[in-house]
Amino acid sequence: MGGADGSTVDAEGFPWNALVYDGRLVRYAPDGSVDRTIDMPVKKITSVMFGGPKLDTLYVTSMAKPPLP
Repeated sequence: MGGADGSTVDAEGFPWNALVYDGRLVRYAPDGSVDRTIDMPVKKITSVMFGGPKLDTLYVTSMAKPPLP
């Protein structure tokens, strides 16, 4: 399992996390349970956010290399 990295909250109040090194986005219900997961085509996703005129476009960032220690 990847570690939670960048987070955001959608218009319904559900938090989202990018699971870095796992290549998945996770949406959590208000009670903390996993509501939805989205598998991404890359493993090193780092952040998730909503944008666009209606804030209905999901943007995801990723990294090319791990950060230096």
